[in-house]
Amino acid sequence: FEPERQVASALAAIAVSAPVAIVLWIRQRKRRLQGAGAGGWVLYLTIVELFFTISFAIALYRTLSALILSSGTAPITDLIVYAAAVLFHEWAIRDTPAPSTGYELPRTVGAAIGLIPLLIGVGSLIFEGLIAVYDMLGGSPGFGLGVLESFVWILTGLPIWWYRWLWRWRDGHGPARRAWAILVSAASMTVMVGALVTIVGQTLVFFFTDAGPAGSHFSFIPLTLTLLLLGLGTWQHHRTVLGSDRSDTVRFYEYSLAAVGVVGMIGSVTALAAIVFGPRDFLGADA
Repeated sequence: FEPERQVASALAAIAVSAPVAIVLWIRQRKRRLQGAGAGGWVLYLTIVELFFTISFAIALYRTLSALILSSGTAPITDLIVYAAAVLFHEWAIRDTPAPSTGYELPRTVGAAIGLIPLLIGVGSLIFEGLIAVYDMLGGSPGFGLGVLESFVWILTGLPIWWYRWLWRWRDGHGPARRAWAILVSAASMTVMVGALVTIVGQTLVFFFTDAGPAGSHFSFIPLTLTLLLLGLGTWQHHRTVLGSDRSDTVRFYEYSLAAVGVVGMIGSVTALAAIVFGPRDFLGADA
């Protein structure tokens, strides 16, 4: 469409939707002030958190990429609009407060959105350092995102994660926060175990088979160690959230790890049995 038609369409949409939104917002605000149930309000905040925080993170990443990496054009307008939407709803939460546990779900969603780019950035930065060390030791060089782009990811995710996970949680820990901590802790532990299994397994393959030069065979080390260190740091933080008491939360977390371990063991035993009792016998002769 021509720019004039785009502007006309945007103005028409604003003229129609703005009065409806304002009237409904004022009416719902009055109901909240009168003590109406917070279920719909929390659901609305969760949807808004999901949409506008993701949009804000994307605009922030593109802006930082344009400023730091000289990549593309900085969408300053998008960044301002999405930031204004987030700030407006922050004001609305304070204007019509609900019980602290009522805001846990949108806060946790925001924390998850911020954690993803933060982990990508930190993991990429660790990977860059390990690649440099491995290259100096004579290994095969690898390729990562680059140091500057790693910082762009960190600067994108860190403010969101810090605000939603650390600074905003002074009013205590509730079920949504504990559930997210269990999920991340279990996933991080699974990543660590998988990284350790890969290192041990590939080391045994190198010593007991003709695996080729060490430099090329162990080229997996930088990525695997990155996952191990990233998983360790993520697990340590989120496991601390669960506390040290033998609570139901901690027991459920341990049961989750046990379930992951049982599934992994069954899969490994099944794969080993298929190899040993497959078409070839244990000595490698034809069946």
